[in-house]
Amino acid sequence: MFLYRNRLGFLADNKVVMSEAGNYFGFWRTTSTQIIESDPIDVSVAHSQVSALRAAVGWDERLILFTDTTQFSLGSGADTNLTPETVEIVQTTDFENFSSVCKPQPTGRSLLFIQSKGQNVGVREYVRISVDEKYDGLDITANIPAYIAGVPQQIAVSTHDSTAFLRTSTGLYNHKWFVNGSEKIQSAWSKWDLGADAVVAGMHWYDHILYMVVTRGTETFLEKVEFEGRFTDPGLTWGVHLDRRVVITGVAGTVYGTTKFTFPANLNLSAYSPVVVANGIKYQPIQVTSTEAVVLANLVGTVAWVGVPYEMRWTFSKQYARNQDKPIIDGRLQLTYGVLSFEETGNFKVEVTPKYRTPFSYTFDGSVLGGSLLANTPNLVTDSFRFPVHCRAADAKVSVVSTSHLPCRIQSASFEANYSTRNRTI
Repeated sequence: MFLYRNRLGFLADNKVVMSEAGNYFGFWRTTSTQIIESDPIDVSVAHSQVSALRAAVGWDERLILFTDTTQFSLGSGADTNLTPETVEIVQTTDFENFSSVCKPQPTGRSLLFIQSKGQNVGVREYVRISVDEKYDGLDITANIPAYIAGVPQQIAVSTHDSTAFLRTSTGLYNHKWFVNGSEKIQSAWSKWDLGADAVVAGMHWYDHILYMVVTRGTETFLEKVEFEGRFTDPGLTWGVHLDRRVVITGVAGTVYGTTKFTFPANLNLSAYSPVVVANGIKYQPIQVTSTEAVVLANLVGTVAWVGVPYEMRWTFSKQYARNQDKPIIDGRLQLTYGVLSFEETGNFKVEVTPKYRTPFSYTFDGSVLGGSLLANTPNLVTDSFRFPVHCRAADAKVSVVSTSHLPCRIQSASFEANYSTRNRTI
């Protein structure tokens, strides 16, 4: 079922049936002696293969129709109204897709649709490549053919944030893109881990917020994700980074010198090791039950954020020496040091894992010369962090990790390296 040009439409096998224009319950002609422009529309899709229509999405002034193997474009020609006499259906492309379960979604400049590749999932971007109704489906997962796993179930797109979420039977995947003019200069994929027992049953964007229905064990929750890049919390100049966080005012505990934070009704965080953040400082509870968390500190009357710490992890791609944007692979590239530039950041660590060797970890905790070094005081720094690698680029795995409640804003990264070519005497 769909809406297109002020008509309510239905897909029925290989037919497209649309109501009268402006009358969603009118599916019968008002007169049999002439055809009126606002009359209902009933047309069929003609193709050499079975053409059971699975999805219909209005995009690019056309209605894009999906079967399991083919895409069609329904419209009325140039500069004409959509009527029973002007309606036309044109075959555009032949891409297998999974639209019977996972409906394609528009991104503004394109459509995203899904292909199921056995145990893995592929995503194509449906774009117009010429003004004469020529379309193509670009594979935006060609560089990660085995990254997205499971059975695809739903796509949710935010054109404001240039991001899309793909829900599969095994997890939640995020696609982030950036377009400069007519050129897409970023197309990145990542996976979100909401917990070992979390299953996303549905999701929807509303007012730049992603709402998700999440089942955790035997309970079901409505959770939201805000994508504002630099949010602040009351009383702070930055935002507290915790999952499933709630705002609670502390009350006196049963033991002297302790403070109790009572969870809202029907919210049990005891199985997720929650922490308490008050005045920018993180407190580890000494006791957590199904209804409350108790900390060993005097925070009576203090407004605190209670939530679950999460891990932010970014792993760099393999580094290569390049010649006019083409990688050079016939020599040896030895990474010596890496440099991270960051802004208003409190804590992170860099993990360097050489192949067949012991991993190394280098931590930045906000302690810099000239900054605030007071105990129990958050210190957000804008600076750079240099760390050693000393490993061949092909054998180095470098990751930036943060589990802190403090902001971590990495602006850029660079590597220092030595390159040597192979020489052979004949």
